[in-house]
Amino acid sequence: MCKITISWELAIPLTEFDNNKSFLQENGGIYLWVFKGDPLRTMYIGETSNYAIRFTEHFSRWLSGRYAVYDISVSDDYVDYFKKNFSGKDYDTVRKGGKVYIPKDPKKDTTFSFEEAFVKKGWEKWAQSNIDNLVFFFGCIKDHQDTCINHYKKRNIRKMLEGAFILSVRSTYAIVAGIHNESDFYVKDDKRKTFPVGAVSKNPSGDYVIIHDGKCVNQLPEEISGIKSISFI
Repeated sequence: MCKITISWELAIPLTEFDNNKSFLQENGGIYLWVFKGDPLRTMYIGETSNYAIRFTEHFSRWLSGRYAVYDISVSDDYVDYFKKNFSGKDYDTVRKGGKVYIPKDPKKDTTFSFEEAFVKKGWEKWAQSNIDNLVFFFGCIKDHQDTCINHYKKRNIRKMLEGAFILSVRSTYAIVAGIHNESDFYVKDDKRKTFPVGAVSKNPSGDYVIIHDGKCVNQLPEEISGIKSISFI
């Protein structure tokens, strides 16, 4: 059994990043994008060795049209929005629905349009709105002398935790959405299941006891704070 403590030290909007720059430059771990909708919902789960570097990458891609962005309001429940606009549809149908911008691959997608991507940039206001309506949580992984962290590289622990959290939240969201067959919750041709909370880069294995603590632990969304133990074959 692997016991891991995640210390949730920060929960801040982008406008507070400069005030916490030293922490972001000196730390890494697990992080969340949490949408300030009704209720709070986790939109993305990631891991990194350095928060400052990773989030510079995120924001650069977000504001240059390389990430999907949503026409969503803080009065919306992200799970309801996802079910209505993503679940059971293919990417073309999602795009045609007019509530989501998903960038196309300029090398592989024959329908890619420079005008759509760089001239008619209706997605820009959605991108800025999405960022403005997110709180970013940062969790540092604490060492335990009697646990697996001493036996595995921290990068592997981060990636396995990321994967475990993603799988747990996906399952929770499908249940909340009232979809009994979880595979029906996702975009049909999204092989990596990138939506709704990110893709799994390393499949988790083993048994974990998760302890959440830190200054911001009481602000965590329920789908994250409720993850106390995880078991994978």
